[in-house]
Amino acid sequence: MKKKSMATMALGISIAGAVATQPFSAGSFLGGLVHNGFLAATIGGLADWFAVTALFRKPLGISFRTNILVRNRQRIMQAVVDFAADDLLSAENIMRFVEKNDTSQLMLAYLDASGYNRIITAAENIACESIKSLDAEAIAKRMSPVVIGLVEKGPSEELYKQLTDKVSSRETAERVFSILLKIARKLKDDQALKDMMHSLLEKILSDYREAVPSRSFAMALMKFDANSLMDTVMGKAEELLDSLETEAGGLRREAAISWLNEALAKLARGPEAAGLFEDLKNRILDKERLEKITAEWLRSKLADNMEQLRHWTAEAVADKLNEFKISRQWQLKADSALKAWIRDGLEKHHDVIAAMVEERLNELSDEELVEFTETKVNDDLQMIRINGSVVGCMAGMLLYAAAYIVGMVAG
Repeated sequence: MKKKSMATMALGISIAGAVATQPFSAGSFLGGLVHNGFLAATIGGLADWFAVTALFRKPLGISFRTNILVRNRQRIMQAVVDFAADDLLSAENIMRFVEKNDTSQLMLAYLDASGYNRIITAAENIACESIKSLDAEAIAKRMSPVVIGLVEKGPSEELYKQLTDKVSSRETAERVFSILLKIARKLKDDQALKDMMHSLLEKILSDYREAVPSRSFAMALMKFDANSLMDTVMGKAEELLDSLETEAGGLRREAAISWLNEALAKLARGPEAAGLFEDLKNRILDKERLEKITAEWLRSKLADNMEQLRHWTAEAVADKLNEFKISRQWQLKADSALKAWIRDGLEKHHDVIAAMVEERLNELSDEELVEFTETKVNDDLQMIRINGSVVGCMAGMLLYAAAYIVGMVAG
């Protein structure tokens, strides 16, 4: 049975008992004793009912000094806020609890449960989002003055000499030669180029035959047509490329590389190259153009390396987490650092606790506040009503007995 029902029942029994024993109150000592006990219990129960009800409402519609919780809401709320912030949730009390625990063990438990993969995934996302949020244009604007300054102050003549020497070197010639061989092989095997050459050979041979009629007979006799000529040309090209790539064509290869080396050196030291270098320098000094190129390059590099960044981040974080799991020294440092961070946060932002409590309390309407408070203390308040009836009964009977004895003595 609920305490409220018990308190109401006690009050009802008191009232019923007082009414029922009224006829016997003057006839005997026992009747008067019981009647006064019930009467006092009724008075005590009603008084305590009124007092308990007055905390939250207006009993019997009486507004004087009733509805105490609502009328004193601000003062009570402030007291609750102060108690929660300065005592219940004070930095000292919270830290006293935190200091008793080894937070590193909580971290290890979290890692073993599901935190390991979650932390790695979160680190990957943070790294990628950080890169995505970079403003390529803003970075380019910061970089362009540095690049321009280096170009303007740098030794342009020395740089030009280094470039020309590099282009004119034997090593460069060999690299270019290798690239040209690869290009030649791709062109040789390109079907579109073969079709174009075949059409050209057919046109040439057709014009050749039409110029002298007897040539057609001779060419047919020797099976000299576009297909055979095409096969011959392709075969010779294959032999030439093979010889240039192997030791068999050493002299020919050496001659080709030497010629290419001389051609590149002549080109690098010619006036056209100097003009090209000067034009390149002027293009670099064009701030707007440089910013645009740099921004596009940054965006391209960031996009191309996003997965690599994700992979690198996952590996780096996993290594640190694994080291943390086996290193007690790291665990102690983490525990100390976390506690210091909590302590610092509590001291700097302790007012946030009070603000949160106050905000939550202010969200409650008067009715919700009354209902919430009454629910939490209802049993204790109803016990006051029960105690009021019991104590009132005992006090009434005691006073009646005392008065009866005094009357007997005086009589």
